[in-house]
Amino acid sequence: MDIVRTKIARIWPDLADMPVDWIDRGERFDLVFVGSDWVVRIARRHADQWRLRREMWLLAQLSAAAPWALPTYDGPAVGGYARYRYLQGVPFRPGSALPEALGGDIRAFLEWLHGRMVAASPKDAKIRWLRRYRAWVNQLAPDVMPLFSVRERRKSQERLDEGLRLLESGPWEVGLIHGNVLPRHLLVSGGRLAGVVDFSQWRVGDAAVDWSGIEGLEEFLSPALAADHLFAARIRFYRFLRPFLDIRQALSAGQVEAVERGVQWVRRQLSQ
Repeated sequence: MDIVRTKIARIWPDLADMPVDWIDRGERFDLVFVGSDWVVRIARRHADQWRLRREMWLLAQLSAAAPWALPTYDGPAVGGYARYRYLQGVPFRPGSALPEALGGDIRAFLEWLHGRMVAASPKDAKIRWLRRYRAWVNQLAPDVMPLFSVRERRKSQERLDEGLRLLESGPWEVGLIHGNVLPRHLLVSGGRLAGVVDFSQWRVGDAAVDWSGIEGLEEFLSPALAADHLFAARIRFYRFLRPFLDIRQALSAGQVEAVERGVQWVRRQLSQ
């Protein structure tokens, strides 16, 4: 923390005498709370600095027009460090059911985000999306699948292959997506959505992936999307795939407990 505190003070002298506390330590980014007003986002590796810069670029386009609070970065990133004003609200903590008001707010946010204009070729974006997910599924074989029994591997592979076929053959539109809609990235105040953070994985791709990170969120789909059985099937695919990717990440980081949680989650899904 002393190194972080020293670097923050060197970049922003106005923060030099303020207390610094950890908010989160992730695979690619750390977050620290400085004083009572600032959050500093830190790229952990040099290779992650481009993610920070592209996140800052997107949020510069979105923040002013957003009906919810989004991070508004103050100046350029310096050495992988960037700051924004603290956003009010606390990370959403899922319960037994997603509250109706909050579910409606998340739906409104996703519809707003997915409707933003993007400067990308839909055809090229779809090709890149398919390549990415095919590669991710193929990478599971040597690392993650040996953690399961032969029967579990077979059932898992069948579901993953079915999902890839959906992406390859089914009609779907590409749009701007958050890419990592999880409870901890949704800020809640008074039971309503107050803000959204961590756009580092934004992409142009399948909107269904943004509906897959929170259990029960699909209950708030618009009537048109709710009637689209292929959209619902893709949500199930992304939701099933996510813990496999989390297990692979945890293996590389040596996080034994996270690996075990992921394995147990997959086994529960296979037993249903």
